[in-house]
Amino acid sequence: MAGLWSGWWGVGSCDTEVAAAGRVRPAHLGLVHPSRRAASRAEPGAAPGSSASQDAAPHEFYHYLATLDYALVDAVEVYVTLTLKRLSADGGVDWPEITVIRDDGKEVPLKRCDDVEDETRTYTFPSESADRVPAFTRLAFRCTISGLHIARYQNANSAVAVIRNAHLLGADGPETCTAFVYSTAQLGFPEPLVPLITVSSRLDIGTWTKTAATNPLTALFDKMFDGDPVGREIAIAIRYGYTLVPSDPPIETLLPVNLHPRFTYDPATTVTSVIGAVEYWEKTVLPVTAGGLWGFGISFYSSTDPALDRPLLELKRVVSPLV
Repeated sequence: MAGLWSGWWGVGSCDTEVAAAGRVRPAHLGLVHPSRRAASRAEPGAAPGSSASQDAAPHEFYHYLATLDYALVDAVEVYVTLTLKRLSADGGVDWPEITVIRDDGKEVPLKRCDDVEDETRTYTFPSESADRVPAFTRLAFRCTISGLHIARYQNANSAVAVIRNAHLLGADGPETCTAFVYSTAQLGFPEPLVPLITVSSRLDIGTWTKTAATNPLTALFDKMFDGDPVGREIAIAIRYGYTLVPSDPPIETLLPVNLHPRFTYDPATTVTSVIGAVEYWEKTVLPVTAGGLWGFGISFYSSTDPALDRPLLELKRVVSPLV
């Protein structure tokens, strides 16, 4: 049986390392582009932003071993816990939240218990009869990691492999003979996932000022870049707006003022240049300033892949009221 399994997946099932440590073996690194090597051996992997080229972009890798435990409940075998052991981690990303999708399509969130040892978390399955998850059925797992800043983690990739019979006699029992330990090949996506976050709602950043140090755009960019402005590329569309009908939110009209296509943000000059551009337009057009505001459309581009000519983040309606 082990030979048939190995022949189907093209991997060596009789692997002493897998049997001893229960680890997913990394894919052959020579087959992977240098800038994405470890993304093929970690689950999940995330590439932090960098002003360096794509090949030199730093990566963070997180490698987990998940183990399912089942029990007999009301004469039916159901899963009761999922134990997640972190085998390696390059950064401080939080543990994932896990949702199980049953074969009938029902989504069942698992409850994470954080009061365990540092490198292990236990997730419990619901005990209610309607939400129980039958053991040994086809399942899908959705892992969600929150708190990832778009400037730092600009793409992500994941891979998974399945191990069977690694510990037939339980975690405290002797290791299974390697001839009976089966491992699939590692399966993953051919390219990283690059997100696109679009915020279309009105974002009021505060009252407009004419000095860069106090201008609300400075604080906005600092937040957008997670305090690291080096090498960040953006595009800015500037508009002048005023209220047509007072309401909540107000009905506003916006007039085009200026457009700066994709360029590299400079902490010393960018906000000052925007202030100068709106002042020049204001002196030329002489708009009514009572109830007026400056509106901005801001796009933030990938700095890990210079060839990626689409934004990671779009802020469609940034507004700053005039005094």
